[in-house]
Amino acid sequence: MKHILKPILTIMIISIVHLLSSCEGFLDEKPEKSIVVPESLEDLQKLLDASRRGMNDGPGLSLLSGDELLTNDNGFGSYSTVEQNTYLWNQSIFENYGFEWTVFYQQVFYANVVLDGLKALSREDDPEGHDQVRGRALFYRANAFYNLLSLFSPAYVPGQNDGALGIPLRLSPDINQDAPRASLADSYEKVIEDLKESVTLLPQMPDYKSRPSQWAAHALLSRVYLSMGDYPNALNYAETALSIEDDLLDFNDLDLEATYPFEQFNNEVIFHSEMISHGFIRNSNTVVSPEIYGSYEENDLRKLAFFQENSFGMDFKGTYTGTVTYFCGLATDELFLNKSECLARIGDSDGAKETMDRLLEHRFLSGTYEGITGEGDVLLANLLTERKKELLCRGTRWADLKRLNKAPEFAKAIERTVNGQSYQLEPGSKRYVLPIPPDEINVSGIVQNER
Repeated sequence: MKHILKPILTIMIISIVHLLSSCEGFLDEKPEKSIVVPESLEDLQKLLDASRRGMNDGPGLSLLSGDELLTNDNGFGSYSTVEQNTYLWNQSIFENYGFEWTVFYQQVFYANVVLDGLKALSREDDPEGHDQVRGRALFYRANAFYNLLSLFSPAYVPGQNDGALGIPLRLSPDINQDAPRASLADSYEKVIEDLKESVTLLPQMPDYKSRPSQWAAHALLSRVYLSMGDYPNALNYAETALSIEDDLLDFNDLDLEATYPFEQFNNEVIFHSEMISHGFIRNSNTVVSPEIYGSYEENDLRKLAFFQENSFGMDFKGTYTGTVTYFCGLATDELFLNKSECLARIGDSDGAKETMDRLLEHRFLSGTYEGITGEGDVLLANLLTERKKELLCRGTRWADLKRLNKAPEFAKAIERTVNGQSYQLEPGSKRYVLPIPPDEINVSGIVQNER
């Protein structure tokens, strides 16, 4: 196996040189090196702050694969080939390369450049700065690995599919270093290891919400453990993150008629990330599933905050970016949902209800919310419904579908109709795992996913 990811990483190296050479004094010429490495903490931090080059991007295609959005025949006809393949869960998705693979390994590469660059800098000169840069790099790498796992590997069920294939764990910026696909268990273990170390290095709160913090690392650990079905740990990290800050927006205070009611970096945002921009998001024929829209009650202010009607149905406007792009970062409402579900799963119904009630009181017209109901499986089903409604178009639903399909009572088939033909994605289908882009397979020789 030779030069895994080399085409992608060569482009990244050129990007780094371009990015840093545009800043006076950033780089000295090093023709004998295989890559150009920044040489100060400031240089390294600027690599991690390169949001325009994808460091704060998250998955987009998984939203099109799930059950939140639909399109009509005209919309489907205007989709790109990759989008059409994704929407119908075709055997092949990517024509050559795939943004969802390239962008996240770009993030891994930048993080590895920073981690490698830190080795040449004395920690004694600035211990706090050194630790924070390392912590941020570890967080970005863990987040990228997790996003790759959510797309290109099956849901992790400890003790059942530990040996299934995960992803290549690239831990060096050396583009000539072979990196075969690790096991699923080892891949998740590395994500958790990086995040746990980052907690010990990061400040509790971010100076900018586009940067990681302890708050964000705990929140991401909760998301990761929830996707693994490890509910005690998901609960622990949700509670830890909420103990740092647990603000919720009161939707009664929003301008619900605004084109975008939510401000960027609002009080609920823990870590800012935006979905990779695909054409389907801006396509007026792409609308929210009528089934989901119909599930919001009359006094639920999310019905006004999240939706605006167009000629084809209900368009989603409830993004926390404050723009047309979709938010897929970390926020406190997700932690309340994690905590509530986990409490229900360990038998604490009262705690689960109390947690969900606090969230939903901020979502309903003042004085109209009556409380979540049910016990046991009924309560859990109600909580999961609220999760789907609250985290609409946040990029979390695909991972939720994958993990919930493991339980027959929550498994769901997704259906489409395009040009009069019906398509269905069955629970547990191998097509919940995206194929690795052909260019990567051809260059690296890593094992392709079965679909």
